[in-house]
Amino acid sequence: MKAKYFTMKKNNKGFSLLEILIVVALIGIVGMFAVPNTKDWISRKELKNDFFTIHKMVTKMRTEVELGVYPMGGIFIDNNGGDGIIVKIRYRNPDKYRTYKNSCEDIDNQWDGKETITSQTNPDLYAKFVNLRLSQNKVNTCISRAGQSNFSVNFHVCHKRQNPNILCDIKDPQPLSINNNSPLYESYFMGINRMGHNFLRRLTYKNGIRMTWENL
Repeated sequence: MKAKYFTMKKNNKGFSLLEILIVVALIGIVGMFAVPNTKDWISRKELKNDFFTIHKMVTKMRTEVELGVYPMGGIFIDNNGGDGIIVKIRYRNPDKYRTYKNSCEDIDNQWDGKETITSQTNPDLYAKFVNLRLSQNKVNTCISRAGQSNFSVNFHVCHKRQNPNILCDIKDPQPLSINNNSPLYESYFMGINRMGHNFLRRLTYKNGIRMTWENL
């Protein structure tokens, strides 16, 4: 019995110039949408990570005061002219607490300990969160073991890439709209009361209108 052999005919036809141009055009169109979406996703992730780093700093400071490591602690956040916020956590020992207990100023000789943390693990003296903007120029709040502080404070944290033209000007903890027309924009809100407890909230906007808000 004779064996049957099957052969496949080679197709040496390549792509035409028109087909290549169509593929290149399609890739360009997809890229126009993919690149902005990727940037927005990265911005939101950076904002979330940095915000919760600040939250951890405040919580750690409050815990150390409550456990009696220091009788008083303070958090100081500077908007740094919109060029990334600077965050400092400071502690006051019993001697200086007796002298400066009613002061919540960022003055070196009134404090003993200083701790700084940065999302970029920056070894500099001051921690700089380069991607963030603050809803005000400065945030100062202090807590003591007796539960006293100079004041409570509320502030929003924004990502400066998503908010290029305004200085994170949200004052209301639940604003209905903002002066921003980005496709998707998030803001994180933190309230610190006189006992040092944090109240966290996330607000999401599309085309300047608030879509959702949630307690964290």
